[in-house]
Amino acid sequence: EVRAARGPNWIAFDDPAGTLAGAPAGAPNADPWRLRGLRVEWNDTRVLFRIFPSRVDASPAAPRPVYDVYIDLNHVTGAGKIGLLDGRGVFAQARDAWEYALTVVGSNAHLYRASLDQEPDEIGAYKAELDAAAAEIRVEIPRETLRGDPALWGYLLLALAEDPAHLGRDPADILVGPDGARVLGLLAPLDVQHAVIDHPGVPHRVSAARLVSGPRL
Repeated sequence: EVRAARGPNWIAFDDPAGTLAGAPAGAPNADPWRLRGLRVEWNDTRVLFRIFPSRVDASPAAPRPVYDVYIDLNHVTGAGKIGLLDGRGVFAQARDAWEYALTVVGSNAHLYRASLDQEPDEIGAYKAELDAAAAEIRVEIPRETLRGDPALWGYLLLALAEDPAHLGRDPADILVGPDGARVLGLLAPLDVQHAVIDHPGVPHRVSAARLVSGPRL
């Protein structure tokens, strides 16, 4: 299972041991897509997203990893959007429909707000800090943009690859493998990871990670 923990101003989710990942054609290995976890920290001025792949390159080569974080503010069925950003190939569970999506490619991060009847609205562009030594990616979002209590939100984290034939698009065009693979890593229990990664091309519904009864540290 995904392990959740929290403190007074942070929440963290760790993928289980033996977490899975795929590697797109042309990549030396799957480490950039093998997710270790997600940590969210906040104060009065910002919300900090910390994404932990198994490897981070300061200047990633094509095909570049794409990291999506979908944020469910309320855990209410019918509120938010179950379809993810274009081309992702999976859906959120109805109870985990998202209101905001943060997507990161290289040092560029973009925040989108869900629109039920239209394409998501881009509401901000931010710099992502790529920390190769710590194998960590950090993105700060102003608190005035993301209000509420992040400890109560649900988070769906995916690792995908940018299509090298269509670079620089926002949101990124996703590379589709010969077997239909799009999602190459995710924050989820191992059985869900196996279902998504071992059976590409199937439009799976994926649950968000959220704090239920995780320890307070």
